[in-house]
Amino acid sequence: MNSLIDNFNYAITQNTKFGAQKHSIKKTDKDHTNIYSLEDAKGLRDTAKNFCNYMKENHSEITQIKKIKKEHIQEWIDKRSVNWSNKTMECHLSHIQKLERVCKNTYQSCYRDFSNVTMPYREKQNKVRDVAMDKEDIQKLRDHFSNRTTECKLALEIECRLGLRSLELSLFRGEYIDINNKCVNLPADNLSGTKGKRGRTISINEKDIYFFSELQRIVPNGRILTISEDALNKGFRRALKDLDIANKYPKTTIHAMRKAWATERYNNLLELGHDDSIKTFDIISKELGHGENRHDLYKTYIVK
Repeated sequence: MNSLIDNFNYAITQNTKFGAQKHSIKKTDKDHTNIYSLEDAKGLRDTAKNFCNYMKENHSEITQIKKIKKEHIQEWIDKRSVNWSNKTMECHLSHIQKLERVCKNTYQSCYRDFSNVTMPYREKQNKVRDVAMDKEDIQKLRDHFSNRTTECKLALEIECRLGLRSLELSLFRGEYIDINNKCVNLPADNLSGTKGKRGRTISINEKDIYFFSELQRIVPNGRILTISEDALNKGFRRALKDLDIANKYPKTTIHAMRKAWATERYNNLLELGHDDSIKTFDIISKELGHGENRHDLYKTYIVK
């Protein structure tokens, strides 16, 4: 007998359209049930897992999606959101409403409407993910991994040089490295794990040319890391706990390294003669995968 999470995962799989051109078929997707990217599918699976774990703990009698009521969703949001940021809460709520449509499209017995589930009111918070990792703590991680056989050691070195998202880091491939042009090219496809399948180019710092040359020589094609995104995050979290600095980065690890990279990259541009301005940050923003004119992210990523 399939479990509740199995049923959710099946519905997600049935509605995925990886490789499809979103803009060409969205006119026929009037109920907005299609899932177009690996990242979107993963987000839905993570929310479904979170919710199903709650149901297993508190309402184990509910074993079918059709028996889930709005009250169950609201209860989960109200209780679990105590430990969520506002952004995480909004993300989970959006996923739940998407899961409702996906399940309705998959199972004829599903008819519940979760569109009127609400978020608890909360004052605007400071974002814990706005914390950039200190250079000293990055060095502590290097020292921690130095005598260990873990892929986190190599992942740390790649992250500090490119500022990738965690999924992009896990899926990073040797053929993305372009030594001749001193850059890394993340293609617009599912293999790269980029957000919205938007490709981008990241410059390689002169001092890192040798590192990437050796990396490409060892792994010219295919994934450089075999570890999953979740395992990567868990490995870093364990290391932070071992080093007794996890409390400095309560809900952020790779993202904190990403911020540290952005700040260092910005300072390098200033040394090269760029103005200390939003226009210079546009270069960083594009390399981060956010695009230009994201003035709202300047204070989030540049730590002075």
